[in-house]
Amino acid sequence: MRGTNSHSYISSTLHSIFLYGVKLQILGLCLNASVTSSIRSLSHHPMTLVRPLASIFMDNWSTTYGHRKLLFPVSRSYKMANDVHQVLSSMETNRRSADNFLSTVISPIYQILSEEAEKGKQGRASHSLWSNYDDLNECFWSSKCSSELHKHKEGIPLPPADKILKQFIVGNRCSIGRRKPKTNFVEVRTFLQIYRSFDRMWIFFIMALQAMIIVAWVHRGSTSVNNEDVIRRVLSIFITYAILSFLRAILDIILSIRAWRITEFSQILHFLLKLVVASIWVVVLLVGYSTSMKNPTGLKFLDHLTGDAYNQSLYNYLVVLYLIPDVPSIILFLLPPLREKLELSNWTIINIVMWWSQPKAYVGRGMHVGIFSLLKYAIFWILVLSVKLAFSYFVEILPLVRPTKAIMKIDIEDYQLHKLVPNAKYNMGVIIAIWAPIVLVYFMDVQIWYTIFSTILGGVLGAFRHLGEIRTIGMLQSRFESMPSAFDRCFVSSSGHSSKIKNWRRSKEPKNMAKFSWMWNEFIQSMRMEDLISNRDRDLLLLPVPLSDESMVQWPLFLLASKIPEALNTAKEYKGKDDAELKRMIGSDKYVRSAILDCYYTLGNLIYCLLEDEDDKKIVEEIYDAVDESLKDRTFLQNFSLRGMPSLVVKLEKLLNILMEDDEDDKVFKTRITIALQDMMETIMLDVMINDKSTVGGDQNRNQVYQKYNRRQRFTKININDIKGKFWSEKVHRLRLLFTVKESGTNVPMNSEARRRLTFFANSLFMNMRSAPKVTNMRSFSVLTPHYKEDVIYSEQELNKENEDGVSILFYLKTIYPDEWTNFLERMNFKPNGEDIRKWVSYRGQTLSRSGVVGDVRGMMYYKKALELQCSLEFTDAISSEDDVIRKQVLPDLKFTYVVSCQIYGALKSSNDPRQKDILNLMLMYPSLRIAYIDEVDEPVKGNAEGKTHKVYYSVLLKGDTFNGREREIYRIKLPGPPTKIGEGKPENQNHAIIFTRGEALQTIDMNQDNYFEEAYKMRNVLEEFPHSHGAQKPTILGLREHVFTGSVSSLAWFMSNQETSFVTIGQRFLASPLRVRFHYGHPDIFDRIFHITRGGISKASKTINLSEDIFAGFNSTLRGGYVTHHDYIQVGKGRDVGMNQISLFEAKVANGNGEQTLSRDVHRLGCRFDFFRMLSFYCTTVGFYFNSLVTVLIVFLFLYGRLYMVISGLEREILENPIIKQDKTLEAALVTQSFIQMGMLMVLPMLMEIGLEKGFLTALGDFIMMQLQLASLFFTFQLGTKAHYFGRTILHGGSKYRATGRGFVVVHAKFADNYRLYSRSHFVKALELALLLIIYEAYGKSYRSSSLYLFITFSMWFLVGSWLFAPFIFNPSGFEWQKTVDDWTDWKRWMGIHGGVGIQPEKSWESWWDEEQEHLRYTSLRGRVLEIVLALRFFFYQYGIVYHLDIAHHRRSFLVYGLSWCVVLVLLIVPKRPQRVRFICIHPCLYAHWMGLYSDWASMQAFATEPNLGTNKGAGQSGFGLPSVGITVSAATNPPPISSIISSKITHVRLPPDYDPSLVQLFRFTKSLFLSIPNKSLPAMARNRSFAAEWVHTHVVVPFPSSNVRIISVGEDVLDCFLIPAIWNVYVVLRELGISNIQVSTTFSFQSTVTTAFPPSSAQFQQPAGDLLFKPLHQLLGQINSSFLITLYPYHMFRLNSGVTIGFALFQNCPLNYRDDLVGGVRYHNLFDMMVDSIINAMVGAGHGDIPLIVAATGWPNGGNQKWELEAKLDYAQIYVNGLVKHLKSGVGTPLREEGVAEVYVEWMDFSIGKPGWGTILYSWGTTLYSWGTDLTKYSCEFARDWLGIKNLKSGYGVLKILLSLTGVWKSLCGFGAISFVAMKFLKWL
Repeated sequence: MRGTNSHSYISSTLHSIFLYGVKLQILGLCLNASVTSSIRSLSHHPMTLVRPLASIFMDNWSTTYGHRKLLFPVSRSYKMANDVHQVLSSMETNRRSADNFLSTVISPIYQILSEEAEKGKQGRASHSLWSNYDDLNECFWSSKCSSELHKHKEGIPLPPADKILKQFIVGNRCSIGRRKPKTNFVEVRTFLQIYRSFDRMWIFFIMALQAMIIVAWVHRGSTSVNNEDVIRRVLSIFITYAILSFLRAILDIILSIRAWRITEFSQILHFLLKLVVASIWVVVLLVGYSTSMKNPTGLKFLDHLTGDAYNQSLYNYLVVLYLIPDVPSIILFLLPPLREKLELSNWTIINIVMWWSQPKAYVGRGMHVGIFSLLKYAIFWILVLSVKLAFSYFVEILPLVRPTKAIMKIDIEDYQLHKLVPNAKYNMGVIIAIWAPIVLVYFMDVQIWYTIFSTILGGVLGAFRHLGEIRTIGMLQSRFESMPSAFDRCFVSSSGHSSKIKNWRRSKEPKNMAKFSWMWNEFIQSMRMEDLISNRDRDLLLLPVPLSDESMVQWPLFLLASKIPEALNTAKEYKGKDDAELKRMIGSDKYVRSAILDCYYTLGNLIYCLLEDEDDKKIVEEIYDAVDESLKDRTFLQNFSLRGMPSLVVKLEKLLNILMEDDEDDKVFKTRITIALQDMMETIMLDVMINDKSTVGGDQNRNQVYQKYNRRQRFTKININDIKGKFWSEKVHRLRLLFTVKESGTNVPMNSEARRRLTFFANSLFMNMRSAPKVTNMRSFSVLTPHYKEDVIYSEQELNKENEDGVSILFYLKTIYPDEWTNFLERMNFKPNGEDIRKWVSYRGQTLSRSGVVGDVRGMMYYKKALELQCSLEFTDAISSEDDVIRKQVLPDLKFTYVVSCQIYGALKSSNDPRQKDILNLMLMYPSLRIAYIDEVDEPVKGNAEGKTHKVYYSVLLKGDTFNGREREIYRIKLPGPPTKIGEGKPENQNHAIIFTRGEALQTIDMNQDNYFEEAYKMRNVLEEFPHSHGAQKPTILGLREHVFTGSVSSLAWFMSNQETSFVTIGQRFLASPLRVRFHYGHPDIFDRIFHITRGGISKASKTINLSEDIFAGFNSTLRGGYVTHHDYIQVGKGRDVGMNQISLFEAKVANGNGEQTLSRDVHRLGCRFDFFRMLSFYCTTVGFYFNSLVTVLIVFLFLYGRLYMVISGLEREILENPIIKQDKTLEAALVTQSFIQMGMLMVLPMLMEIGLEKGFLTALGDFIMMQLQLASLFFTFQLGTKAHYFGRTILHGGSKYRATGRGFVVVHAKFADNYRLYSRSHFVKALELALLLIIYEAYGKSYRSSSLYLFITFSMWFLVGSWLFAPFIFNPSGFEWQKTVDDWTDWKRWMGIHGGVGIQPEKSWESWWDEEQEHLRYTSLRGRVLEIVLALRFFFYQYGIVYHLDIAHHRRSFLVYGLSWCVVLVLLIVPKRPQRVRFICIHPCLYAHWMGLYSDWASMQAFATEPNLGTNKGAGQSGFGLPSVGITVSAATNPPPISSIISSKITHVRLPPDYDPSLVQLFRFTKSLFLSIPNKSLPAMARNRSFAAEWVHTHVVVPFPSSNVRIISVGEDVLDCFLIPAIWNVYVVLRELGISNIQVSTTFSFQSTVTTAFPPSSAQFQQPAGDLLFKPLHQLLGQINSSFLITLYPYHMFRLNSGVTIGFALFQNCPLNYRDDLVGGVRYHNLFDMMVDSIINAMVGAGHGDIPLIVAATGWPNGGNQKWELEAKLDYAQIYVNGLVKHLKSGVGTPLREEGVAEVYVEWMDFSIGKPGWGTILYSWGTTLYSWGTDLTKYSCEFARDWLGIKNLKSGYGVLKILLSLTGVWKSLCGFGAISFVAMKFLKWL
């Protein structure tokens, strides 16, 4: 750690503790200390070195603190603590270096993790082949670790940490398969994991199914049934129970055997005893049942064992005995506190008993809930299971028994297929075809019933929580009076409870009105700054702050809008004289009275303020006294005339308008005010005050006022000083609005988002919210946001960049947010600048600026503003000293910290990325913002005198330095290596920054989230949930609801918004209570920071298995005794993907992650250790949802394949047209349930309930209808296929990976090729298969034509086919525009036509895409490959079935017919002589493509030979860019030049050497581009004097110009001197002065002298110090003069220097192992040339000029050399290299980092007649062509195979290789490319 000195004693202490797992005590104490102490003091502690790593994988092995419960026996804890104390006391802690703990503990562990992560092959390798974080963590659970402490007491020294871990991770290989063991659990890819984790559920369902079938079978069609016989048969379910338990025991052993090397002996013994006992019970129950039945069905084979014994009671006794162990489990289930005590007990007898049910582990104990919570979810599941089983029995099972019996009795005579099983009885094929989909529906429909009941009860629960009580502005107006008291109850802290109002929900007492008004006005102002409301809306919504007393409350104008005009109209039309009647009419509306009083008193105060003369003031006072007296005496109508009020209002509005104007001339201003006041007074005296002798009081008042008024001219002395102040100007404006606003306030505001926020905030005040403590006493918290490459703020270029339709992002947003754009212009006075527009657009995207901070306070920084306001309100009356003032200022910063973990901030900074400047601006704008990032530094190696450096990584925290305008480093913590190398990127990005967070709580916020001021104000309340128990536990994670703000972007965004909203509201509400299975499903949940940071952190980060890292935090918390809640009164904004492809990528990522969860130890332990009903909840809300989605799709396939079998075999006509069966419609009715989930109803039901609850059920119905009209069902059905495909593939083969969705605005049309690549395997192929099944079934079957239910099922299947085929195009912008359709078709044909190969990306070629699509088969297990082959064999069933129905078969049923059909297929494959001319062959496309691969490549090579394009640009633009030009470099040793050979070879680009005779330049006038070079010796003179440059230009360029076509001038080569750049500049200036602008001026460098490394390219940088001193200014100059960077690349050198590079990789050979992965950059390279090019490009990017074109000035392969050691320097290899290079360049695929690749390439040429080895590969002396560009490379391929594979005796190598590659192509689609290629190489070696 830089600048700190760690204590050596503590370092060595932590060393020992970390080694042996007893680290929680010290770690917890350190972390507790970090909460109360300054974070800077923590930097002096060596624990800071371990926390970024240790908090990730180091588990809690010991006790917790405070109220937490012990997680292992107390006696063992005491014993272990005693051992630790003795170890620490005996250790020598002096002479320790500052980084001793890092180097001796952390780094060795990191190296182990790094090695294991590399074995994982980026997640592609099987989990069982490498150890992840959990395996390493659980090594410390072993007793071997703690035993080392005892050895140390005996004098044995402690071994290093890595040696201890290597005993588990590296050493002691298992005897089975010689694979390295796992720890305690093995993540095996198999669907059996679902059975193993949830075996109790499957056993229950299977037993229930068996019992229902038995009852239905006996009862159906029987008139008299012996109930005892039925019961006896039903009791056979316990045999099934025993068999399934036996299966579970077998699975436990098989699936965990690779972990036995580390597993405790007690656990192994447990597995073995379970297996033995289960096998014994299977035999005993079978024998017992056989002896109890005369004719036991299926058990006759036991008759010879049991004889004729018949004892009915034996089996019953055995069943009772078998169930006795379950009785204690039932008792403990009903008494969870007792079970918890037993699990945590240390008594031996109790441990033995509990060990049999569940062996002890350090997680999974103490998870039980209170009895009341248990009863709630138990009753729920009893209800669900009762309805589910009743429905299954009466709808699915019972109706099928009768037709099943009938089918079993029918004798089929006309079987239309060859009988594979000739002696099959009872038509079992038909029975299986009918029952199989029904059985799957039976297992699947529990998800449906769960959804129905959870939706209903979740809505009821939301109603009890007062959700939806205020959902419109009208409801808000009616409850606004109660809001101040509700606000006081929630947010105003008090010392006692006596001051709180009891009935606060209905109280109209304006309690703490001042504080409420301050908060309310800040809320309204925040919406104005977000442009959700206009200035007028803001003025109508603002609440005046009361000055002193609260006797007269001034309500917001949106409550009083139109009240004054309404009152005036009522008064004007009133004809009576009764004051009480008029008061009743006007006062019926409470807000009318408030508006009148508001106007009355405000107007009086205003006029009184304007007048200076005391007599004028007395006149006004007398008028008001007269009014007050009349009101008191109820003689108002007698003394005042209401008919004059309209004219008075007109005069009053005139006065208010004058006061609102900004008149510069005070004299004129006063005169106008005087005239307006005089007009008002005259109207009052003449028209309003009654002159009637019958009303003495009225006449007296009028005369008195009139006399005083007429004595002299009144109202001439006006005071305008106060009226121009802010206070009175606001009063005047409010008074004016009271009179002028005539529309209803229910339409204020107009913006729907503003209305939603207003109503939700008002509603939340009346919900069950914890009272907020004082800011001083509140829990401190931090907010953490991970950031990678997401946009910070949109640039102007991005805003105005138009797509192919001319639509820019700015135009798009102005269209969908027209009101907000208008409000924005109004706020900017209609003169917005570019920066303001950038912010406005960024606030409406999913950028860091929205979730973070830009412009005014936004995103998470609202927390600070809310705290500042709360401090102001709290300290308003309590500031008594200067310390209180300081505390008020610093308290928000002490309570809140915002950290953005910007992982690549250092890389952004070094590359001058604009995003770095945007982030810096954020830090400067808001000092509270902190940026954490991983810094990569080159530091010298200690003790190395040669100055070698190595990469060192630091975790760095920055803040903004506003004084100097730059960032300032706060902390720098050294890391053992890059964290992302050993774990998933996002969780590691979070984990490394956790150390910089503070406080007791931690909120995780994602990049796609937003926050609101009014919600930030509730943070104190929600943090108060932590100390309160929810049942038997206190929460460790607080779940918050989310509002999806992207719903208005598109119809798909609306669908996703509704789906996500229902999940994060009603779904998670019900999961938290009553089900108690809510986990952490993503941000923005709030963590108990201390609890989680001492128990593994908030994000598990193991590669692949923790792809969905969020939910594992919930798993981890629950397994360790935590509890997750959900709170509906607070929300955070969230963005979702808005385009079809974005949504599909997101769903694919989530399905991948859920598939990996299914295999994880966390799911297994939760499924095994939850009680039965809680386990059901866990299943249906996690794994079950995706598994049942997969089953839904399987049901469709299974049903159609069953029907296909019945139709093709002819059984359907004979069986199903039987009169008994034909009238039975039960099959269709049973299958309706799968249509329910298929059509997306599982998504729609929760949506309808939540929308109905919060917006009204009429609105919900309207939204549902609108969604259906916008094809929501089509969308949800399509996404069903996405979930099923990726979930199933993950379970079987793996291949999970993070899929970036972009989260941008969808304003671009997706091409058909893009949709094809994304959806071909997941949707299109499956949809076509289903369509084929439906067509064949329709063609051959004639059944059920009159069944409406069956038609509905068929329609649903056709609907599924249609949605899977056409949804990507229906929801694609401009998807059916004709021109785009034509362009898409052209693009798709081009993509299909380009051949794949080395370096060709999937976006460029179908073949490359297919290879990538089948990549998972290379790494899958043998089991996965076999299953994939078995599934693929289903396609042969079509041929098998249809061939017997063809006329050519002549009704023969022999198997020979099927064999002959294969002969026909083979003939079709063999007959074509020119495969490249065959357009289509009717076989599986993957087989055809790979079978034809070799011939396609050969044909392309021949075509290349006939059309040489060296130096040409034919086909430019085919890949979006012009193809690179290829030329030659003429050697200096050749003179004269081979002009004729160059012309005949059509070479148009030539590079001449520096010392070439300038007179010969004109000889190359035929070229299109001539490349000249200036000798190095001429550069110093050119740099000093431009005349030297002018002379050279005149000689070499001007004289032959323009016929020579000079296009490039290289100023020197490999010149590392200060005169290089001036020389380039002088040559450039000379050319421009001569008017020559088409010649590039640059310089040439060799690869070796330029970059540091090529392995990997992402780490390449320019060599220092030349990088900073020369290359950066050089590239800046090249960018200014629009020139390219020239480089010479010789892969041969890199091949010789790096032993890890194969010869095939260097020679562009398409061999299976010819690739190198750049793990840092995440790309794969298939040739060395691209790798070297990208190294240069990456170095240029690092220098800040990555867009400069690159030209390869020279490349080639040596044709000869020292034969003793340079064996690869031969002519054959040189020719292979050049041909491979040209073919690669012609493909147009570029490099992984630059799609357009290099601009030009010049290949070395040399005259071979000189007799020396060189680099020549193209031409032989004086124009004789030695090798053409399309030469047959057969013999060279064979030689290459011999050399590369080590084959010495290969005869007819090409023929064998050709046949072998052909076979490889066929098998590649079935078994995966990797394995077959490996077999091919082994076979060649054997030859």
